[in-house]
Amino acid sequence: ASGVQLIQELHSEIYGITEYDPPPGTDKTMRLHAQTDLFENGFVFLPAQAPWRDEYVTELISFPGSRYDDQVDSTTQALAYLRRSNGLAVWERLGDPDWR
Repeated sequence: ASGVQLIQELHSEIYGITEYDPPPGTDKTMRLHAQTDLFENGFVFLPAQAPWRDEYVTELISFPGSRYDDQVDSTTQALAYLRRSNGLAVWERLGDPDWR
C-alpha cells in the first residue's frame, strides 16, 4: 500500500523512476525461480565482508517459508531488469579477459 505513495514521491525527486509491474500470473516464488540460473551460474556476487550479508543470504535461502521476503522480491526485480537492459551481458564481457 505504501508503494504508490513512494513512487509518487520518487517521481517528483528523481527522473526516470518507473514502478515495477510484475508479469501477469506470477507470484514472488515464480519470479525467484525465473532468476535461479543466475545464482547457479555464478552471476550473482555478494561482498565477502558486508554487515548485511548474512541476513540477506538467510532471507534468500529461507524463502518462501520465511517471515520476510522484501529483499527476495527486490533482488528478483533487479536481476530481471539487468536481463532486460543487457546489463548482465555487459558484466560478463567486462569479466572476460578474451573479450575485446
